[in-house]
Amino acid sequence: MNKILRVALNMSQFSVPDKINKATAIVAAISANTSTFASPNPTLASVNAAIATLQIAWNNAQDGGKSKKAIMHDKEGKLMKLLIDLSHYVEGLANGDESIVHLAGMDVKQKPMPKLSDFEVMQLPESGSVKLRVRAHPNSMYKFQYSADGENNWIDARITTVTKAVITGLQAGVKYFFRVVFLDKDGEHPNTPASLYVN
Repeated sequence: MNKILRVALNMSQFSVPDKINKATAIVAAISANTSTFASPNPTLASVNAAIATLQIAWNNAQDGGKSKKAIMHDKEGKLMKLLIDLSHYVEGLANGDESIVHLAGMDVKQKPMPKLSDFEVMQLPESGSVKLRVRAHPNSMYKFQYSADGENNWIDARITTVTKAVITGLQAGVKYFFRVVFLDKDGEHPNTPASLYVN
């Protein structure tokens, strides 16, 4: 099963000229690799037209006029919408292959793992498998649990002095809840559960 990846444009903090430059670089990268990107959607011609329109609007807005700046921001928004749509095209074509995303001049979004304070749930490459990890707590044992409803039906996966556990045999496509219960001389202390759709 291919890993899930998301394309990141990483342009939100860019100035308009930097957005124009980045968009131009993306179009050039995709144009240079037509064997991989046979039918970009939206078309590169439409992206190029939006780049040119934004360049004109940016030039016109340099006199500081409010209406000209408003027009520039409108053109900026239209270009960004096209680039987002283009990133979805690349993302679908890549099908988990980061090299294809980079070939298009785009970046891969680093997907944060579901985290709650000191508890992590990570999808493993094997279908139906996850890894749980918790920050060490002094003088504690760890009871790793999972549940399909996150309410009362908690199943013990492992009770251990080790701060991590692997759970296998889960049903792919199902949302599970995971938690760790700290066991110490004062009793049991469950953490707030984290959820994950298991691949």
